[in-house]
Amino acid sequence: QQTLIIGFGQSVVHEFKEGILTHVGEFNFFGFIQVLSAKSFYYIMLYIAYFFVFYKLIFPHFSLSFNGSIFLHLLLSVLFITVVIIYTILFASFFKTMIGWTEVMAFSTYPLFLVSGYSWPIDAMPKGLQLVANLLPSTPYFKVFNSLATEGAKLDNISNGFVHLLVLLLIGYLLLYFRFKFVKQKNKNSG
Repeated sequence: QQTLIIGFGQSVVHEFKEGILTHVGEFNFFGFIQVLSAKSFYYIMLYIAYFFVFYKLIFPHFSLSFNGSIFLHLLLSVLFITVVIIYTILFASFFKTMIGWTEVMAFSTYPLFLVSGYSWPIDAMPKGLQLVANLLPSTPYFKVFNSLATEGAKLDNISNGFVHLLVLLLIGYLLLYFRFKFVKQKNKNSG
């Protein structure tokens, strides 16, 4: 997750600063999403391959428990990657330099991982941190992943986690739409 956020975010910042999105005002939202979808397609395919290697080679090699359906794992992983990419685009659009993005993300992604509930139960955290944890895509991802891998859960057992990720995807998409409208208007006013 950290490498995806940092690497893809740098790419997005570069597009806004020096790439095709320099003149974002010339795009409609559909064109904007097309550019970013084309850019993110490589990352989605790379991380699907990465997850597949983990699920089929690394887990069995180290005799780690992996009981769930490979299809559900890959579906969960693709949904997770997509949500992470949407939020990365959204947050990267606020940065002016790639080094600024890297510095902020290098020091914030690890604490966000710790808050996601993988290290200790979310219920044991203060209420404010619980709210933050539930806004992170890694929280439902890790919960569903653990249920699938260790308990061999079926889709009906983990549907809440999938719905949680879908809601985060929808919210991220809407926020990205409003961010695009703002950046386009700002670009039009300054140009």
